[in-house]
Amino acid sequence: MDIEVYQADAFEIPADVLVLPYAQVLHGLTRLAVEQIEAAAADIRNNLPIEGASLLVDTKGQMAARRVLFVGVVEFQAFGYEAIRQYAKRALASLATATPAVSHVALALHGARYGLNEAESLRAELAGIIDAIDKKNHPSGLSLITIVEIEQDRAQRLQKVLDSVFPGSLAERPAAEPRILRRRVDALRTVGLPPNVVGGRSKGVVELYLICEGSAQANAVESVNADTQPLTTDGIETFRRLVKALRLRELTLDRILTSPATSAQQSAELLVVGLSSPPPVHVLASLASDGSYAMFLTDLSGQNGRRIACIGHQRTLGRLAAGLAGIRHELSFEHASVCRIDLDLRGPGHLVWFAPPSILCPA
Repeated sequence: MDIEVYQADAFEIPADVLVLPYAQVLHGLTRLAVEQIEAAAADIRNNLPIEGASLLVDTKGQMAARRVLFVGVVEFQAFGYEAIRQYAKRALASLATATPAVSHVALALHGARYGLNEAESLRAELAGIIDAIDKKNHPSGLSLITIVEIEQDRAQRLQKVLDSVFPGSLAERPAAEPRILRRRVDALRTVGLPPNVVGGRSKGVVELYLICEGSAQANAVESVNADTQPLTTDGIETFRRLVKALRLRELTLDRILTSPATSAQQSAELLVVGLSSPPPVHVLASLASDGSYAMFLTDLSGQNGRRIACIGHQRTLGRLAAGLAGIRHELSFEHASVCRIDLDLRGPGHLVWFAPPSILCPA
């Protein structure tokens, strides 16, 4: 079996099957594929798969690939490295059942166009492929997997990543170097798994505390950026009560990560002042009001510590909590709410508790 990176339009690759993710709404390449297939066939969008399912359809000559496999995945805001890994693994597993004689499968790279690191996205996709191969959960006739990328410069960079993992052709690799190959494959084992927190470098469970900022002043002037608005007097008082409650529970933190917004940084300062052992504070753009789950995972993978607090905004934290804990719907955060999620290397995080200020620090 061989794995290659090929620079081309995905619709021009003459593969037996082109694999595309369906993130519960139509985006980019998946949307274009659906539109092209529907131009020559019956409506398929009403049959597109939910998360965890798949749909194999004939392209009716609308593209070079004979068939397209749509794999149902989480929304793109939560489509991080772990989800990319699982997507690639499930794609091959689905084909093993639906069409075991398939010999050439093409997958586009996902993640690089919405905030993820392109090299890590490819490594996550390769890790999912290797997971399926190791479990022999792939089409028995499979001989070639093509990672297709339309941009020439990016394709060249991806080829270097591929070469660093699998030098040369898998089919031509001599049997005399299985240990070298195994070491390279083993390097992918933790790609896309909950980071714990530094890409698997530390061991044991990491306690992640998602803390919603205190309430900020209303933005009365339209031209004023809401991210520059400070906490209200009531917001400061409520957050101080929260910090006192956390201190009474003997909470200790190794570090605090905060949104760059003024209200979030003020909340972080109140937390630092109120704890018995103040930890360092780091500002993360991925915790801003427009931050994404994928960006947050990348930032989180660079942090050390067993107990980490993340201070951010209601909607942002709701999305992060859902993605980290594997919950289908966003959690609804009030100001000064706290959610604890434990992360390890075995799968989605564990939601330990989630409490509003009325429980943690009643007035």
